Amino acid sequence: MSVVLMLFAAFSLLMHLFKMGYYVMMKECKPVAKVLAPFIEAPFLGLQVVINHWSGLMVTLSADLLLWLNAVTEDTVHLEIEMEKEDGRATNATLCQCSADTLCLFFRKGYEVLYPFNMEYYLMAGCMLYVMWKNVGRRMSPGSIPHHAQRITLRIVHEGGILFGPLFGGLVLIAGVVVFILYQVWVNRGQHRHTAFLIFYCYHLAVMPIMSLCSLAGLMVHKLERRADERGHNPTRSLDVALLVGAALGQLALSYFSLVAALAVGPSGPLGSLDLSYSLLSLLELLLQNVFIIDGLHRNPNLALTKGKGKERINIFMEGQQTWYKKVTQEICAFLILSNIMLWMIPAFGAHPQFENGLGKQFFGFSAWFVLVNLVQPLGVFYRMHSVGALMELLITG
Repeated sequence: MSVVLMLFAAFSLLMHLFKMGYYVMMKECKPVAKVLAPFIEAPFLGLQVVINHWSGLMVTLSADLLLWLNAVTEDTVHLEIEMEKEDGRATNATLCQCSADTLCLFFRKGYEVLYPFNMEYYLMAGCMLYVMWKNVGRRMSPGSIPHHAQRITLRIVHEGGILFGPLFGGLVLIAGVVVFILYQVWVNRGQHRHTAFLIFYCYHLAVMPIMSLCSLAGLMVHKLERRADERGHNPTRSLDVALLVGAALGQLALSYFSLVAALAVGPSGPLGSLDLSYSLLSLLELLLQNVFIIDGLHRNPNLALTKGKGKERINIFMEGQQTWYKKVTQEICAFLILSNIMLWMIPAFGAHPQFENGLGKQFFGFSAWFVLVNLVQPLGVFYRMHSVGALMELLITG
């Protein structure tokens, strides 16, 4: 997670450079405070990345959350771009436009493309600081062993004979990269814009039902395996589940409000129907995957359920079936890990059809829909990343 945080921090710093250049060129029609803001925010972001020990975790956490909320509601540059897409009225609507200045357009485009990374960084930094704050003064039990999920996951896949999950997950990953590139190239071209939305929705409508079926199959394996639940309070696991559920609320909210907009406005052609189907499948996939992960996290990897006189016989049966159950669970986890990585990459790198396709803007209005998408989209990205970590733990424990 720290590597991903550093990646988002690097892109956020780069975004601030573009933002500085853009605001300096537009200083004649921008408030002084707005022009100076990135010059103050960038050093804070840089210091937060460099300094590893914090004496005021709650102060820094509060600052991160405030900066995240500011990034969520700051729609100036996007509003300007939206106005320029309108008919000739946009030319006289505001003086703050790059017009034909190539350098200004370059800075503004970089600012626009890298904007989601800034929101994601502050949200992720806030979550990590919260985890640090919750664990201040906590000592590990003498028998506990640190998890090195990233180090041993590949070894488990290689030595455990896990084949189909990584194979089909790899196909999902490769297809997703192709779809993402085509979407980014075509979405801003008028003649290919419809096709860009079409391939985006078709890809997700093909992948999400398979993910839903995998989660459902994993739940069935859990029921058949009859493994005992872990007893006692586990603060780390409780925090993992809380972050997983809390982050999922973002994607659930976006799917719900997209569904409301699609039903209210009415399916306008194939894209409207695809958006409606996409919202419904997103809700179903998130619910099933969350139940599968949470159920798996609460199961004891070493104990089976036993009953009275049949205790010894049931234990022998479980030992004979353990390899089969474990293999199926690991295949499912491997596929879901790669699928979630792809579903993390697509919105993290700026593919937001819910904002572009117009249904939400048409029903809720530009400003309200902009704030809503920017509020819940980073939570959706964080959910995919956090679910990858939880699925890795399930893959390791089987």
